[in-house]
Amino acid sequence: MALTEKTLPVPPPVAATVHIYRGLMDRGTTWRQRVDNPTNWAIVSCGTTVSFALSDDTHSHVVLLLVMLFGISFLAIEARRTRYYDLWSSWLRLLETEYLAPILQDNCVTAGDTWQELIVRDLGYPHFKATLWRMVQRRLRDHYMAIYLFLLLSWLLKLLQPIGETAACDTFVCHAAVGPVPGTVVLGLVSSKTPVLESLDSLQRRTEEAAGHIDLDRLAISPQCGFASSAAGNPLSEADERAKLRRVVEAARSIWR
Repeated sequence: MALTEKTLPVPPPVAATVHIYRGLMDRGTTWRQRVDNPTNWAIVSCGTTVSFALSDDTHSHVVLLLVMLFGISFLAIEARRTRYYDLWSSWLRLLETEYLAPILQDNCVTAGDTWQELIVRDLGYPHFKATLWRMVQRRLRDHYMAIYLFLLLSWLLKLLQPIGETAACDTFVCHAAVGPVPGTVVLGLVSSKTPVLESLDSLQRRTEEAAGHIDLDRLAISPQCGFASSAAGNPLSEADERAKLRRVVEAARSIWR
């Protein structure tokens, strides 16, 4: 005999769901440990390198720059692994809030809820919940910003450390040289915050003042930062930006002729 009544949705078996939860918890725990490994590598590399660089005035500061580059690779690895951890943890949180919590609170299992459709769809077609760039920002904010700040301060301290009485290099900029690449100070004299165009005379005068402390050959000129350096943007039109960039070129040609 044909069924005349609509079949009611059946709630998922508690035992099967608990086993799925345990499996997801194991995956989430495994990826949580894998996420922490690159951070430990970065901290150990950072501490070891800083100790080496500052332990002797003859040790080069270049090792600190290399560790900064290694930190980028650690950050990329950690961001990729965090995407997997975010995937498993999102499923766990969904089961905890929408399935286990009602069982403990009301002693009942619901069927046909939205959470059930979401978990079935995600299990059948797994996909990341966040982009790689978002995870890079997250890990950078949580851990790597402090690591890079420590490396930067250590690098500046190393540049200020005297090399020796007989050394030909005795300035901060000279210490920043890396092999054949000389140390250079870039003067951000052109404002990227206001549309007011700096005069050529003022740029030349301020550069000459800096040349009284550092050789002119080790100086350069540029805008102070990017033209879109804030979330709301800066009050400059495209014509203003082009005019400021042209002024930088004019000042450079006039000063370093």
